[in-house]
Amino acid sequence: MRGLHGGWKWVAAVVMSAIGISAAHALDKRPDMSLLDPTTDGGRYMSVHDAETFLQGRWSVGFYLDYARKPLELRNLTTNQRFDIVRDALNVHFTGAYGITDWVSVGAAVPVTLWQVFFDPNQQRITLGNAPKQQKAGLGDIRLESKFRLLDIERYNIGVAVIPHMIFPSGRKGTFISGERWTPGVKFAVEGNVRDKFFVGGNIGYQYVNKSNQFFAGNPNAIINDLITLGLGARVQVTDEWAILGEVLSETLAKSFYKHATQSPTEILGGVQYAPQRGAARGLAMTLMGGGGITRGVGAPQAHVILGVTYPTPKIVKEYEPKVQVQEKIVITQKIHFAFDSAVIRPISYPILDDVAQILRTNAHIAHVQVEGHTDFIGGDEYNLSLSRRRAASVVDYLVKAGIERHRLEPVGYGESRPIADNRTDEGRARNRRTEFTIQ
Repeated sequence: MRGLHGGWKWVAAVVMSAIGISAAHALDKRPDMSLLDPTTDGGRYMSVHDAETFLQGRWSVGFYLDYARKPLELRNLTTNQRFDIVRDALNVHFTGAYGITDWVSVGAAVPVTLWQVFFDPNQQRITLGNAPKQQKAGLGDIRLESKFRLLDIERYNIGVAVIPHMIFPSGRKGTFISGERWTPGVKFAVEGNVRDKFFVGGNIGYQYVNKSNQFFAGNPNAIINDLITLGLGARVQVTDEWAILGEVLSETLAKSFYKHATQSPTEILGGVQYAPQRGAARGLAMTLMGGGGITRGVGAPQAHVILGVTYPTPKIVKEYEPKVQVQEKIVITQKIHFAFDSAVIRPISYPILDDVAQILRTNAHIAHVQVEGHTDFIGGDEYNLSLSRRRAASVVDYLVKAGIERHRLEPVGYGESRPIADNRTDEGRARNRRTEFTIQ
């Protein structure tokens, strides 16, 4: 019996030792403390996905430099003391995306921490305020994602997309750069458009975390588990080149929905974006945003500043040569896009009209051009006639701003009276919604 009793002691010691090792390992795993996950396709917002996908063959590249002050603080529930865990973090996020079809795109985000100052939350000396400071840099967790467009915002002014993604544990372990786990997830994006002047988008997602991680022994709420992610973005297009942006980013544990502040970080950001529409810089988008956390959850910093630069290729696909032909008419093979039910020209059509302006500048002998607006047969005759006239006038205004003398241009609207294709089909109606330039 003594031998058996001694054997049980040995087994118990092994089991307790294993439990201790397992607990220490769990506490060694630390979360990626950043809420900021820039979209890979350089969309209308920064971290909130819009509902639009690239046209086939289009691509985007970009980078975001962000500085976060105190992105992670924790409170010891026993002593009620609050400690800085991550004091400063400077990161850069490289992004890229590519359109596989008009309704499917893929993308990747590669974060790199340039500088991070943090303290081990489980170091006993942290309760005394003199835990050793650590400084680390390195690769973060790479994110791959795809986007499937379910409802076209350009056609319906309401867009819907689904974004499945996978986060790879490529970051440096033992820091707050990596979540140290494979984490698949999915997001749904819903977006509305008001006359190409105001956009609002919402995201909701689910992120699966393989194992629970209590990374700070002094607070049972310092735990990472399956996450519900939320985002709300707004964009006001002040001019063709300037826009005001706002975002709210948040996440919470699926099993304790907004129950504890530590597990429910929420951050508000605001800023501006400048996107030149002409010249060598056309296509670039430069974004400056700032803000901070409204809760002290994991990843909600006291202060946050982000500078982003993205370059998505223009939406005009070069499938024709030459772009513009001068005959009895100036013939263009791409449609002039307008905002829904409006005479506001969409920026994607600027390159086409710039080509028309260039033709008119280099052909000074063309003294008079009739700018003709045409519609399909949807809607009343009088309304379509008025809409076509207003759109023709908008094209004339654009060309005048591009340096063409107004006396050379005459806007005319024909409404639905001159179809060139069958109005009973989607393709035919699309061809009938057109702008033509007749030389007289």
